[in-house]
Amino acid sequence: IEVLRQQPLFKFLSYRGLVKVMNNAEQRRFSAGGELLVEGERGDTLMIVLEGGLQASVGGSKVREIGVGGSCGEYALVSMAPHRHTVIAKEDTRVLAIARDALFELMRLDHVMAMKLTWSLVQMMDSHLRATSRELRSAIAVIGRLRGYVPEGEALELPSPDPNLADVGVSAIGVTEEVVPPFLFAENESEGTD
Repeated sequence: IEVLRQQPLFKFLSYRGLVKVMNNAEQRRFSAGGELLVEGERGDTLMIVLEGGLQASVGGSKVREIGVGGSCGEYALVSMAPHRHTVIAKEDTRVLAIARDALFELMRLDHVMAMKLTWSLVQMMDSHLRATSRELRSAIAVIGRLRGYVPEGEALELPSPDPNLADVGVSAIGVTEEVVPPFLFAENESEGTD
């Protein structure tokens, strides 16, 4: 339950809601080198590391490690787009797997839980959009600096970013600025834990 509570997606769920999610999840084991997600393939499962560790790569280049309490596959819950990473077990690893259909069924049956999960997803997407915007602004600045280093008479083909993109996500948001609607603190996700 504590591992779920630490996940941004489930942070607003009550104990009862967390138990419902646990009852609809399954534990999976992967041997060292086993693939959890494959870049370019589609998936439908969020996986949270309970024991062991994972390594994520893009195009064969390692991009991050995922330890106990970390997760992968979050976007597979809301998108049928192919995975952007390949994720393998660095060592023998146990994960908690939550399938899209199981989560959707919980949300269908419990509108308060659905609102809480939807709000958490919106916040996660906002956070990722802001991070992507920062990276984009940085890349635009690098392109601008590179244009200044081109010797006369040489051609350098660099992308010409849309100048309007630089304004995306200009305002940083801190945890203290997080909007938290009151319905997130409703205690009773429907009765029962199944």
